[in-house]
Formats: sequence, C-alpha cells, structure tokens
Amino acid sequence: MWIDLRPGCTRRRAVARRLMGVGLKPFERALLTLSSSSVEAPCVVQHPLGVVPSASPQLRLAWSNHHAAVHPTAAGVPLSRAPRKCWQIESVVSLVLLLAEGADVHIVDFGGGSGALAMPLASLLPHGRVTIVDVNAQSLAIAQRRAAAAP
Repeated sequence: MWIDLRPGCTRRRAVARRLMGVGLKPFERALLTLSSSSVEAPCVVQHPLGVVPSASPQLRLAWSNHHAAVHPTAAGVPLSRAPRKCWQIESVVSLVLLLAEGADVHIVDFGGGSGALAMPLASLLPHGRVTIVDVNAQSLAIAQRRAAAAP
C-alpha cells in the first residue's frame, strides 16, 4: 500500500486516508473493486501445463461460443502454445470484466499486437469499445483482419 507522507501528515493519518479511499490511485481503486466483488476471485491453480493464474471459474471464457477469429490461433499462435495463451487471456479478461461490469467502457490495449486480448474483450463487451495501440504495423494488420472476420 502506498502511504502519503507529506509534511504534516502523520503515518497514522496517512493510513486512515488510504483506508477511506481518499487519494486512491486507479489501480488501487480497481483492487478495491475486485476485493469487494461477489464473484470468486482469480486464483492460482494446478493445470496440466503447470501452475498458472486462473480466471475465476464463474468467468471462464467459452472459446467455442465465439467466432473462430477471436481464438489466439487465428493470430498465428501455434497449437502447442494455444492452451497456455488461452489461460493467460482468460486471466486478464476475467479481471477486466469484473471492473467493466455493467458499464459502457473504452478499453485501450497498449502493445496489443494482433489482438490476443482485445478480440475476446470486444466479443464479450459488445457495447464497449476496444482500441489496439501497437508500433508493429504487421501485427495491427492481423488484428484488423481478425476484427473484420468476426461479426
């Protein structure tokens, strides 16, 4: 926890301000939202690929319910890496969905490449907006093709 130690601000007062949510940084507000959510928190689980961070079981991504262009293999991820990539994406997506619950959001995926994270988010948040920012034009072209292929 970050503590405000400005002149005249005692440690006790600084901790009290933080506990009340005064001056919280965006990531701290997000953590507070996640901790007060009724959805089971993400956890670390034993998986055939090893110990990996797992999305909440309530928020697992059913890849078969989405257009094939949303799956990481559509961006060229080899089949041998696909299960691990899917787990990585599910872990991040589950957290974003908790934070974006019921809101019209605009998500910017900096360094988003070919859209591994942005494509599932766009599919799961039909009223939201997802923007990919990347310096690699080839990756962005792949993301555009994937987005055009998905309904």
